[in-house]
Amino acid sequence: MKHYKLWSVLVMFSFLFIGCSNSPSERDLRVDSIIEETLSRMDDATRIIVSTVDLSGTPHIMVAGSLTKTGINQVVVGDWDCPVTSTTMVPQDQYAPVPVSIVIWNEGSDSGAQLYGTYRNNVLAANPAIENPPEPVLEVEVSKIVGFARQSHDDNELR
Repeated sequence: MKHYKLWSVLVMFSFLFIGCSNSPSERDLRVDSIIEETLSRMDDATRIIVSTVDLSGTPHIMVAGSLTKTGINQVVVGDWDCPVTSTTMVPQDQYAPVPVSIVIWNEGSDSGAQLYGTYRNNVLAANPAIENPPEPVLEVEVSKIVGFARQSHDDNELR
C-alpha cells in the first residue's frame, strides 16, 4: 500500500512538472510578439524571401507570397512553388531539424526582419502520381529575429 501512495504522489508531481515545462518561456513570448508585430506591418510592398540549404549544402533562395503565424514562434510560408525545394530539402531523417531563414522586407521603407528557425518534414514533396497535389508549405519554428534592411544594418536580435 505504501508503494501505491508513493507512486501516486510521483505521478502527480510529474504531471505538474510536465505541465509547467510546456509553458512558453519569456524569450519565446518576446519572439512571438515580434513575429506578430512584423506581420502586422506587411503590405503590398513587403517581400518574403526564404533562404534554405539542400542536403548537399547548396544554398537556395525563393520568394514566397504569404507568411502566416500558426502558433507560438511558428509560421507557415505559403504561395511558393519550387519543385527543386520540394524534392531536395526533405532530410533522410524526416524529423531532423533543417535550418531556414525568412526575410520579411518592405522595399518602400527599407525595413524588415529576418527570422531564423528550423523546419522538419513539412515540405510537401512533389509527387507526380497525385492528382491535384496540395500546395507545398513550409512550417517553421522561429528561434531568433534580427532586423533587416538593404542599407547598412547590424544583426542584433530584436527585442
